[in-house]
Amino acid sequence: MRLDENPDPASFARGIFDEIMGSTPPKVRSLDDRDKPKRRADTTPMNDITREELNAKLEAIEVKMDARVQAVSAKIDSFLSAQVERDKAWEKVSEARFDRIEKDISSIKADSKKIAEEINGLKVTMAKYLGAAIVIGAVASAILGAAAKNLLGS
Repeated sequence: MRLDENPDPASFARGIFDEIMGSTPPKVRSLDDRDKPKRRADTTPMNDITREELNAKLEAIEVKMDARVQAVSAKIDSFLSAQVERDKAWEKVSEARFDRIEKDISSIKADSKKIAEEINGLKVTMAKYLGAAIVIGAVASAILGAAAKNLLGS
């Protein structure tokens, strides 16, 4: 006799007495070659779903998925249009930078030509002054030579 079977008190006492005295062999529950006894199901089995119910459920899921796909597609489209606008703005900025760089390069070119012309003019001026200095030096040495000859050689 097991305690979890909840017998009435008289049969419980008789069962204890019988077990102690050994008049009846003890009862052993069979586990059907399992370690644990068979458990009750937590829930009752579900009814079979009909074809119409399945189709309705699938259509509802399809409608939800279509809405999600449209939402994602709209987000992608807005992202792409934002990218196009950003690229246009970047192109304008880049063109402005390139125009400024081209102006700077042409300005540097003009300045270098002007400096080269000034250097050539300076060379000409230096050549004139050096030529004049050489002529003056030659005349001065001739005069000094003649004076030295007249003063020393007489």
